[in-house]
Amino acid sequence: MSCINKRVSPQIGKITIIAFTIFFCTIYVCPSANAQNAEQTEIAFAASMRTFLNQYEEDKLHDYAFQASQRKSAGSPSRIPSNPPSSANESDSIPFSKSDWSDFGITPISSDSSTSINTIAKEPNGNITISASVKSSITFSVATDTTLVIAGEKRQEFTQSSLDKHTITATNTNGKIEVLSDTLDNEYNDSEPERISSNAALPITSSLTNGAAATTEFGTNSAGLNYITAMKYADKWSQKAVSTGDGTQDVMNPAFPIYDNNCTNFVSQILYTGGLPLRGGSLLQAHDTSVWTWRLTGSSKASRTWSAANYNYTYMKDHSNSFTPDSNPMHAWQGSIIYADWQNNGELDHAMLVVGYIANDLHVSPIIDQMTAPRHDYMFTASVIQSPAATTYKTLLYKYE
Repeated sequence: MSCINKRVSPQIGKITIIAFTIFFCTIYVCPSANAQNAEQTEIAFAASMRTFLNQYEEDKLHDYAFQASQRKSAGSPSRIPSNPPSSANESDSIPFSKSDWSDFGITPISSDSSTSINTIAKEPNGNITISASVKSSITFSVATDTTLVIAGEKRQEFTQSSLDKHTITATNTNGKIEVLSDTLDNEYNDSEPERISSNAALPITSSLTNGAAATTEFGTNSAGLNYITAMKYADKWSQKAVSTGDGTQDVMNPAFPIYDNNCTNFVSQILYTGGLPLRGGSLLQAHDTSVWTWRLTGSSKASRTWSAANYNYTYMKDHSNSFTPDSNPMHAWQGSIIYADWQNNGELDHAMLVVGYIANDLHVSPIIDQMTAPRHDYMFTASVIQSPAATTYKTLLYKYE
């Protein structure tokens, strides 16, 4: 049987090659090209969303600063009472300005905002959920009949700044973006904070060892705590946090532990740097309210009094010899601590240090610094408006003796 030599026609061969090329491109080449195009589309969308949100948050901040009668932002519960007391001493309830900044004798000069996007998710219903970090600042001038003191210094101008996480829900219809809601994620709870990182620095954990500023200089109380030194430390690191932070992790002094929730950790750092003595203990005393240290003996863990608001309040009230309890945070002067209970359930969730005050004949507000979320030279009354409606407060007044 002879073998027949079959020859494929050139035309059929070309068709075969084209078909194979299309098949190869579909299976191997085009998916990566398509994926690359999809990735570029996503990047372009994220960039356009960031540009939009930058302008949106800037406009919203400008409205808040310069049209204060319409302060309530989308998703943020208002804490302004319908009939606030006319004087700070008239009631134990917290007095608020009902209309604008002029009640406090301050005038906004400028505002600035910048937004970075952490995550974007497209929901099944077509909405877009965005986690964003927003830096905001408002600069104020102070009227001559108003007194503003920050970190022991009288000022005629100040900048209130913050770094917040926002959850934003938006729609995108034919390239037109619309924000449906914009909510501050400010309800942090540090009752059992988890450590993110810590360096190898060891604190001195003997029972009575002074901190960094134990002196007999003006502002130092009998326990060795100097409230001016403490406030300057608070101002330095809170300013650094809001100016250089990206909203994903607090900018903290690396000489101390860093947590996912750093508010009480920051207050403890402030007080230690101000000269308040540590009280050491072992790992078995982690929940002992008479111990206060960021590194327990034989462990890398801090005492709960160092890192958790509820424990910190008890230690500072009963064992620091530096504070007196008070029911009204509006009474808090420089060097005092204000604690927040977000749910009014008896468990303190947050701590902030008072670094100054602003006052005229009818209105007063402490000025606070804090971490998680970072606040620098922030009016306490403005902070309260942004807090959950159920929030209650406890205050420890600094002892000047």
